Amino acid sequence: MNNTDMILKITLQDEKLERLTDELLTVYRLNDALRAENTALRGGKAEVTLTSQQSVSTVLKALWEAAPEKARRRSSKKQVLDAWKATKEKPDQEDMLHALEAWMRCEDWTKSNGDFVQGLHLWIKNRQWENVPDVEQDAATTSETHQIIEKVNDLKTEWQNPATWSTTEIRILASSITQMKEASIDWKTLKRFLNTHHSNAKAYWIPQSRGKLVETFSDVYAGCQRWADKQGIKTQTQPTSELFI
Repeated sequence: MNNTDMILKITLQDEKLERLTDELLTVYRLNDALRAENTALRGGKAEVTLTSQQSVSTVLKALWEAAPEKARRRSSKKQVLDAWKATKEKPDQEDMLHALEAWMRCEDWTKSNGDFVQGLHLWIKNRQWENVPDVEQDAATTSETHQIIEKVNDLKTEWQNPATWSTTEIRILASSITQMKEASIDWKTLKRFLNTHHSNAKAYWIPQSRGKLVETFSDVYAGCQRWADKQGIKTQTQPTSELFI
């Protein structure tokens, strides 16, 4: 078996495992619904727990989508599900998401381009919602965030409606904002790049949403720079941090 066949086999196995995990989450959701329905039919009062109020699949889907890209890369849906099943005294969904948001803004997770971000299953296993880092978000940071949001919104017309970002988009930005602030970004050229029809589209990663742009910014901007070089466009780089002076 050559290397290509091995990679294909591993990829197919990963896809099968993820599909089975999604099916298992669906079973959990249906089981929770039936449990609540049976309780109601008996005339009893449903127990106020996570499983009766929020299905397992809903909670883990929200957590998976809110987590930074590197937390997902260093984990898998099956590992997350196993860690969740092994967790006693499960937290409320909102409390858990707020804790994750704080972790995404803390120094440990933002330094070195996210090299120290935990896999999501380890975050659950270690009950890190009970160890929320003290994150200060001063007026300057808020101002910087808003200015980057305005810059990103301006890149594509469809990204300006709605101009206000969702909670998920803000969480994604929180995990990437340090990297974007330190980069030297030619926003004008980036806008041209995103709005140009590329004859060889496979050579570039063109995100279809502003959340994906922020999440994969390094890859997007590297593609933009390659495209600009081929077009003979001289980029006017300026550290994004200078926007806030």
